Amino acid sequence: MRRWLLDNGVVDVLAKEIDALAPWPDRPELLVVDAVAREARRGSGLVQQRTQLVDGDATRGIAAWLAVRPLPLSGEALDALMHLRPTDVAADKNLGEDASIALAATLEREAIFVTRDKVAAFVALAELGPGRVSTPFDVWVDLQQHGMIDAACARRLHEATCRALHQIGGGRLSRFSVPRRI
Repeated sequence: MRRWLLDNGVVDVLAKEIDALAPWPDRPELLVVDAVAREARRGSGLVQQRTQLVDGDATRGIAAWLAVRPLPLSGEALDALMHLRPTDVAADKNLGEDASIALAATLEREAIFVTRDKVAAFVALAELGPGRVSTPFDVWVDLQQHGMIDAACARRLHEATCRALHQIGGGRLSRFSVPRRI
């Protein structure tokens, strides 16, 4: 199974669907950077279930699915993060995305960054290169192919992702079906 590093929007989809997904027999290690976990604690408009990521029982809910990885604020990791961050002192927007990209560029070189955010995807593609950036749809397929979730669960995750993208996509994603490679 691939090593997935999830952005907060992807964690949102999992958190909203967690009751339908859990329990599962062999949990894969889906990674999140600690900055994404801190966003859950701040409650910056994210779903309530995400608080389980940092405060919950690591064997239940969303916390059972995710492994939080710290981004050291020194050396190569700090250099990568500072390269991505705006120079404005008060800038805190997209910190989780930038920290995730920096983690993938330095300490988690095998991880694939997963986002639903178009700008984050292009920034990550520029920094990480081809094959290191993906969509949630690829994660759902990988989980299903490795027997971690069944077809019904994969469909629920796909539909939840489409609904989330529809909210930011101006409605053009409402006609999507299960993605397939052409």
